[in-house]
Amino acid sequence: MMGKVYSAGVYGVKAELIEVEADVTAGIPYFELTGNLSNTVKEAKDRVRMAIKNSYIKMNPSRIVVNLAPANIRKSGPHFDLAMAISIMCAMGVVDNRKVENMLFVGELGLDGTVNPVNAVLPIIDCAREHRISICVVPCKNEKEGALLEGVKVIGVHSLKECIEYINGDILIEPVSNIEINEEICSFNKSFDDIKGQEGLKRALM
Repeated sequence: MMGKVYSAGVYGVKAELIEVEADVTAGIPYFELTGNLSNTVKEAKDRVRMAIKNSYIKMNPSRIVVNLAPANIRKSGPHFDLAMAISIMCAMGVVDNRKVENMLFVGELGLDGTVNPVNAVLPIIDCAREHRISICVVPCKNEKEGALLEGVKVIGVHSLKECIEYINGDILIEPVSNIEINEEICSFNKSFDDIKGQEGLKRALM
């Protein structure tokens, strides 16, 4: 069975949409990653496998192949982990493929299934918006950064298990309010008086 979800790779200040496809078939245990990957991404198969196991999701002995497309774009960084795990869940039937068609996933997985924060979430959210993807699932510690942009619902999750439960409708997670984030920014009341030293730099900025 096949599963497919969206993620994004960051290149400079821009992000490119990446399709994460998984195929899971019964057989001798095997896990292969393909798609022009850096060593950091190749290491994800151990993180993903252990995160699924420690999230108490039963996996029968299976042959798993995960492909990140398009192959002409080099993939680097740990932020594809969550998308890989969800694509495998789709291929296993744990998650309905139809429920993730308009979602983008980004996040690094810990071995215990925790979704750890990643860098450059803002260009990833902007990429999702450009491709009319309406929901972005990100690590909880990145949700406020992602919510700075309008037009996309940003959902923060703590773990792989929580992400699966959200997709399946078992729990409700409200998107971060863009209005609340902007109010926080506007309420920032620090001034140059709070900076010790750096007189030349402060004068240049003024």
